[in-house]
Amino acid sequence: METGQGLRIAIYSQDGFGLGHMQRTCSIAWEIYRLRSEASILTFSDSQLGQFFPISPHHDYIKLPSIAKNGPGNWQATHLRVSFPEILRLRQQLISNVLLNYAPDIFLVDHMPHGAMGELLPALEAMDRAGLHTQNVLGLRDILDSPEVTINRWEVEGAYDVIERYYSRILVFGMQDVYDIAEKYQLPENAAKKVFYCGYVSNLDSDRNAHNIRARYLADKSPNTRLIVVMAWGGADAYPMMGTFAQLYFRSGFGDRDGRLQHQR
Repeated sequence: METGQGLRIAIYSQDGFGLGHMQRTCSIAWEIYRLRSEASILTFSDSQLGQFFPISPHHDYIKLPSIAKNGPGNWQATHLRVSFPEILRLRQQLISNVLLNYAPDIFLVDHMPHGAMGELLPALEAMDRAGLHTQNVLGLRDILDSPEVTINRWEVEGAYDVIERYYSRILVFGMQDVYDIAEKYQLPENAAKKVFYCGYVSNLDSDRNAHNIRARYLADKSPNTRLIVVMAWGGADAYPMMGTFAQLYFRSGFGDRDGRLQHQR
């Protein structure tokens, strides 16, 4: 049920280190604005670069205290000198209080069904008890980690139960014929029925035609100039990998210091 002020959407985007989740969140928000210009979008994020990307109209942020992951399921405060229970409690209360007062029509949760450290559970339970009309939607990129790691973490953290209890839809940012998440992550039958493949989220302003791309990055170069594309995964390992590639590139004889390098995360 929408309010008289239009559709209300909340997005949980956990991205304390890199920019990938925030870029996807901003791209989704822009598309929502294109389709429903009256909608308001409120994003929870702990990224210090939350507004690094241009934001759409009617889109605002709640900045959560930053945390970082040391390994699967292991988190700690990035800046505040507080204990794990303190940072968890602080983030839980911020998220719960805002959601109960904002009362979104749709709550889109990026990547983690239960949130980092399980911090979304109190909010999901509170909204359910309060009888809010909110539709909880889980947004997943297709490859989260190896199937073994993802299944193990979801079993340990109770993610499968959370999906069954609280989520009405699972949106996959990918294609089933490329990566079938229901099969790879062994989703129960009821959860698998909630899956909808959206295709990959991209910047609609990017050039897609190979000729245009070459013309953009190889302007004033000879026709035989090579265009090398390097793609990295997460922000934690992207920089050293890109740096290593750049060093090898300049030592290889493929180009000189005037060579054009273009990286994409």
